[in-house]
Amino acid sequence: MNSDLKEIEQTLYELKPAKLPDELNTQIEEIFETSKQDHSTHTNDRKIVWLPITQKVSAAAALLIACIGVFFAMLNDQNSSNKTTSSKASANEPLKKNQFIPVNAKNVFEGVQDEGLFLSKDKIPYHGVRYQFSDLFLWKNEKDGSLIEMKVPSQRLFLVPIKTD
Repeated sequence: MNSDLKEIEQTLYELKPAKLPDELNTQIEEIFETSKQDHSTHTNDRKIVWLPITQKVSAAAALLIACIGVFFAMLNDQNSSNKTTSSKASANEPLKKNQFIPVNAKNVFEGVQDEGLFLSKDKIPYHGVRYQFSDLFLWKNEKDGSLIEMKVPSQRLFLVPIKTD
């Protein structure tokens, strides 16, 4: 078995690889030569020449932008420290004659409504389900006991994707 492999190996060593046709070989060499010439011209075109004046103007513009940013940050910080929230002011003030305070708030589920099928822009089918709610708010006047009740209806539409597999 080893002698067979040695014979095959010897035969392979004796074989010489075939050469490319001369036309194909010259075409390949031309491609490489033209790419070297194009590369050298492109590198010369991409040179960046920095003028000292341009550098100075750029530095001055960056410094000006930074100063403006610092100025507005200080101005914003100064304005935020002067703010007083309405909750702090109302907590310290005594109740006025006609001032109402919140007593109760509820979110009541009213029902569900089927909205049918929808097809999105990307051709995905959805099933529409509309949930209906009512938000109830109740305020009371501490002085005279009068009540204000407000009912706000609301709806939420949910699009549930339909599995099409």
